[in-house]
Amino acid sequence: MAPLVIANAITRCFGTGASAVDALHSTSCSIVPSAHIAIVGSSGSGKSTLLHLLAGLDQPTSGSIEWPALADAPRLRPGPIGVIFQSPSLVPALDVVENVELPLLLAGDHPSAARLSALAALTRLGLEALATKLPDELSGGQAQRVAVARVLAGHPRLMFADEPTGQLDHASAVDVIDALISASIATNAALVVATHDPLVAARLQDHWTMRDGVLTTTGVPCSA
Repeated sequence: MAPLVIANAITRCFGTGASAVDALHSTSCSIVPSAHIAIVGSSGSGKSTLLHLLAGLDQPTSGSIEWPALADAPRLRPGPIGVIFQSPSLVPALDVVENVELPLLLAGDHPSAARLSALAALTRLGLEALATKLPDELSGGQAQRVAVARVLAGHPRLMFADEPTGQLDHASAVDVIDALISASIATNAALVVATHDPLVAARLQDHWTMRDGVLTTTGVPCSA
């Protein structure tokens, strides 16, 4: 079974000259279908940098990234790869269903198809009653679950979540992690969560650790 993503000796450096910062040292890793991975580490350890690179949101300074099981599709989002950020980033003027369908519309989907996909994603997470609510009418946990629905509407095979519970209380955080895990299982999508919360990490099967830009998996450095 082909991996969803393969990173080959990737690095990421921000800035140049004396002000350059090496956020990620030479790292090689892969993610297989149906994996559930927690990337743990303190703030500034490089976990968000790695996640953004693996999701195709950024490009490595050196090394290469491939998405073999996704046919290296030029359009990774919305679609094969979905990303949930620490802040839900909902558009205030749009209601919930409009926020969920927006990425699909921007990608060129037909409005009726986008609306059906958005409603199906909301229903999967038990959020259909919120469809006509505006973002300022939602709790923090509800807004983050809507962000999960927005990703699900694109039918991803690989989901990344970057500190998705960082701004939530414990009860809301549990709801969001439950939503992510149940959605990934139901759709057979791989799930990778960057977090500094050990309770969140404990919910996922595999643990990767980031420290000073170096990735380790099960205690073994995962670098070239």
